[in-house]
Amino acid sequence: MKLHNRREAAGHEILADDLQREGKRLAEQYKPSFEFEEVWSKFEQAGNLPWTKQRPFSGWLTWGAGIAVSLVVASGVLIGIGAVSPQVAEALRSIPFFDYLYAKGRDTDDLKRIEEKNLSTTANASAKDKGIEFNVVNVFYDGIQLVLNYEVSYPESTPKLTEKEAQVYYNLTFSGIQPQAISTHDFTITGEHTFVGTTRMSIGDKDMPAQLQLNMTVDCIGTTRGTWDVSIPLNKQKSDELTKIVYPKNLEFTYKNTKYTIDKLVFGPVTTQVVIGNVMPYYLFDLAMEDDKGNLYRNYGGSGATQDYYYFNLPPLTELNSHPKDVTLTLTEHGGPNTPSDEVQLFKCKIPLEWDKE
Repeated sequence: MKLHNRREAAGHEILADDLQREGKRLAEQYKPSFEFEEVWSKFEQAGNLPWTKQRPFSGWLTWGAGIAVSLVVASGVLIGIGAVSPQVAEALRSIPFFDYLYAKGRDTDDLKRIEEKNLSTTANASAKDKGIEFNVVNVFYDGIQLVLNYEVSYPESTPKLTEKEAQVYYNLTFSGIQPQAISTHDFTITGEHTFVGTTRMSIGDKDMPAQLQLNMTVDCIGTTRGTWDVSIPLNKQKSDELTKIVYPKNLEFTYKNTKYTIDKLVFGPVTTQVVIGNVMPYYLFDLAMEDDKGNLYRNYGGSGATQDYYYFNLPPLTELNSHPKDVTLTLTEHGGPNTPSDEVQLFKCKIPLEWDKE
């Protein structure tokens, strides 16, 4: 046992010497903004504290600390010379887009779910004109909604940004498809020459492609005319992996001589969507969903109708009951009592659910 300890210590001395030489070599070659000796001395001091002030670290942890010092030096050098990928650089410089919206009093529950489940993808789409840089940082797409986060940077020589200059004028289109959609946006000034924006789009088409190309045409930023067009690939693979779709059979009802069918239920990580077909002529309905544990879900913003179907957007299933045995749908006349009752309800049905074993 004692022999093992002596070898471990000797091995650490050799490793420390190697790490110190390599760290100095990197520092001399790339000239980072900090002195290597400063970082190394901190490591040595940590390793030479009196035993009474130390916890009994294992040899593996001490070895890991040595590696950590090397990584600190290496990462500092790489960042200093710009030798990191755009994806890594963006991860290191995270922009709290949704926190800005929350500070403005916007409803960000669905956006927080996107963030918590890491459902956005890096966009890598940017354009520069008239000295102004427009950069789409990330995008979320699940076939039900689209969320774009972008940043705008003015030249340092320009005056301090005002609300008038912190605006983006754009048009969104999809290659090969023209879905029914509504959108909104918010802009927030983040510095003297920078601001960020978030665009949220609710999509009305019930069967959107898994992959799609989004074209964002920008012809004016603030009061400056120019061209900042970008094209962004969309992919809903991340959300699809967490989504269950149910197609009920023979679920229909009649209201004012018009037949309606429950076509589809989408249980996604951000939104639950219920699609009801044959709504022409259509009437205004409200829909509530209740799971087998009594949790109630009501339709919220983004719901709507086309000439062929309704689509109701509800919150996702609660984490406390993410795999219910069944859900009950209750359809009522729009504008009726908040709590569905027998007097106003048009249709009520229970739909059994089967989940894949995890």
